[in-house]
Amino acid sequence: FGVAVLDFSHVISYTGMPEFVTPSGIEKAIYFWLAARILSSVGLLLFLFFPINQLSSKIYNYSLLAMVLILIGVVHWLVLFNHALFLNVFFIPGQGLTPLKINTEYAIVVLNLITAIVLLRRMRQPQPYHAAALFGALCIMAMSEFFFTLYADVTDVYNIFGHIYKAIAYLFVYRAIFVTTVKKPYKELSASQNQLHERNRLLDSIIDNIPNMLFLKTASELRFVLFNKAGEKLLGLNRDNLIGHNDYDFFPKEEADFFTDKDRETLKRNELLDIYEESIQTPHGIRILHTKKVVIRDENGVAKFLLGISEDITDHKQAENSLLKLSLAVEQSPNSIVITDLIGNIEYVNTMFTTITGYTKDEILGENPRILKSNKTPQSTYDDMWNQLSQGNTWHGELINLRKDKSEYIESATISPVKQADGTIINYVAIKENITDKKRIEEHIENLAHYDQLTGLPNRVLLSDRIKYLLNHAQRNEETVAVMFLDLDHFKNINDTLGHTIGDQLLIEIAQRLKAAIRDEDTVSRLGGDEFILLFPDTDVNEAMHIATKLIEAVSIPCTIEHHELVTTPSIGIAIYPYDGEDFETLLKNADTAMYQAKRFSRNAFHFFTQEMQLHSARNLQLVNALRHALERNELQLHYQPQISTQDGRIIGAEALLRWTHPKLGMISPAEFIPIAEDSGQIIQIGEWVLRTAVHQMKAWKENGFNPMVIAVNLSAVQFQQKNIVELITNILDEAQLPHEYLELELTEAVTMNNPQSAIAVMNRLHAQGIRMSIDDFGTGYSSLSYLKQFKVYKLKIDQSFIRNIADDPEDQAIVRAIIDMAKSLGLQTIAEGVETAQQLAFLRHYKCNEIQGYYYSKPLSVVEFENFFKSSVSVTP
Repeated sequence: FGVAVLDFSHVISYTGMPEFVTPSGIEKAIYFWLAARILSSVGLLLFLFFPINQLSSKIYNYSLLAMVLILIGVVHWLVLFNHALFLNVFFIPGQGLTPLKINTEYAIVVLNLITAIVLLRRMRQPQPYHAAALFGALCIMAMSEFFFTLYADVTDVYNIFGHIYKAIAYLFVYRAIFVTTVKKPYKELSASQNQLHERNRLLDSIIDNIPNMLFLKTASELRFVLFNKAGEKLLGLNRDNLIGHNDYDFFPKEEADFFTDKDRETLKRNELLDIYEESIQTPHGIRILHTKKVVIRDENGVAKFLLGISEDITDHKQAENSLLKLSLAVEQSPNSIVITDLIGNIEYVNTMFTTITGYTKDEILGENPRILKSNKTPQSTYDDMWNQLSQGNTWHGELINLRKDKSEYIESATISPVKQADGTIINYVAIKENITDKKRIEEHIENLAHYDQLTGLPNRVLLSDRIKYLLNHAQRNEETVAVMFLDLDHFKNINDTLGHTIGDQLLIEIAQRLKAAIRDEDTVSRLGGDEFILLFPDTDVNEAMHIATKLIEAVSIPCTIEHHELVTTPSIGIAIYPYDGEDFETLLKNADTAMYQAKRFSRNAFHFFTQEMQLHSARNLQLVNALRHALERNELQLHYQPQISTQDGRIIGAEALLRWTHPKLGMISPAEFIPIAEDSGQIIQIGEWVLRTAVHQMKAWKENGFNPMVIAVNLSAVQFQQKNIVELITNILDEAQLPHEYLELELTEAVTMNNPQSAIAVMNRLHAQGIRMSIDDFGTGYSSLSYLKQFKVYKLKIDQSFIRNIADDPEDQAIVRAIIDMAKSLGLQTIAEGVETAQQLAFLRHYKCNEIQGYYYSKPLSVVEFENFFKSSVSVTP
């Protein structure tokens, strides 16, 4: 208000305006202008330090208004009646602004900026005004005052822009203070009123949707002021006609007297009043109501209204009567009968229930049937039960429960929902029969029919059922099944010398060992005597060999029975589905034949039915045992095959290839012993030896002056999955003091695609260490291009199967060109392996394959041979 008055005086004091007390002029206008600016700047600064909620105080408001009026009065008195004191203080005609005027404007600028800085520090805290708008206003005011330090004439551009900025600043002030502190509260009040109206409508809707009759009467005359739709439906009355009337206007005198007496009793007692079995005549007949009434008082404790809620319990009462009759009818039933409410609380049990469970009626009524729970009934049974009951269906099943004395019993239960005529479920009734003895007899018969009575293992009947299932599953999924016939060696001697009691105990011990040695999905059964049959689904020849070895070790462990240390060994015959038979009888006969072969040759051994399988397993076992000692006996060597650049024929690398020479078995192909090393877990130790040997050899060549090249080492899937593989490789490189870029790890597609995300993580760590990686045998496996572009590899090795016929096979040519083009697009190098002819080399060079290796240049060489080859051809002639 004060700024507005001063600005108004400023406007009417300009030259050309009518005389305002004293003659108008620029100097006079400037006095009012600076007073308004100082007042606005000081006012905004004070505004930040005085809580705005004090404006609600009338004393504060009037005091503030009085101060402003006095202030602007003093300013007008000085300017209008004492203007001679300030003559030419701020503006000199023909010369412009005085230094005092300019410095005063600068002071106002500083004051505005100080206020803006104070506001900026408070902007993180919630304010009752729009802090950002006020901050903008202060900054614009400071800019406006700066313009007023520059003008030389009232009509120049600086003066005009100063006024424009000042107007904009006032808009920001309006937005910051008036809109948020005056206009916004009115909007919030309006919104609050709309919300209250909506809440009242919602309350009316809630009242009308309450299923019970609800009414409100005045406490003085007991006239209805509120009645909901449920009451209209129950009594057949229109609430518009009912409002303003009392009970005598609509009900017979006897009923109206009863209702009125209960209303007055409630008002007199000053407490909640329950009226049970309140009968009332309705268009639907006589209904029984359960009514609750309560007095509503004002803040002074004076009774204003009487609130009543009536629930129609007619159907419920009838159901209770029916339930009572049913209880009497079934009391003498030979079956246990239980009736519960909808949440499972027991309302009725008959005598047979108390007889079976040991609980008295007083102990069980009000309890939940879960008091009988033994925790041996599967949860799925309870889930199925409640799923059926919740759909209104009858459920039948078996439950394992506990009596009061914690003994178990089994009962066959049929649980059904009790429904009213409209389909509403009001209770559940369970009829249960104690079948404990019956189940025990059935289990005993089942056990006799399917299990060996001595060892508890499946007998021939159950074995036949299982093998049929396994063979059908294997046929559908094209899998193999191993059938083993195990017989104990010289078991008859134990029976003859120590007796059948000792022999039976030994059989029990052997049965337990066999069960412990196999998987859950496998089966071990006893046919009789010392003969056992074992089934192994999805098991091939190699796996069967390992399992048989494990079984022999388990059975051969000495055991002590009645102070006798007994050692028995097994002979095992193995037949494989579908190679050795496609039905149970054939497989069993062939496994039996193989078992007798094992007994004839050595005992304490296993034998395959097929001679080829037997020879394969024998060779496999021989290599497994020999490979365990290959490292310590220095039977393993590394050969190195040169890798040649197709551009200039230089040797740029060497692939380290493992060779095994056994003193008796001779040279053994890597294709044969590498899979054995992986299956037996020996590849970890051997792979570490290969890495260390290759890295140290590369270091030796480097120190001997060989031109820089890369040593390539194959990494198996088993090695790659080691958790410490990155640390192992970097430690070997650091131990040899070989720079990391001299090592290249060749990974097969299977290694990288087995778990792509894990592979990417490991490869990223290896790449971060400066170690190169390439994909070996590319094109023979399965690669996802979406993952390939994420792999930190720099080279793809084209498999030799594509190179072999590349000179005359268009399909191989197309595949090789595609691999080379794709690698270039991904920024990768390519190397072809198995290059043996000049035609193959010419094709690869033409399509810009980067590197080659193969017999065309050199076979894999020993260390000495490789060094001679390198020295004799520093640049190999293409």
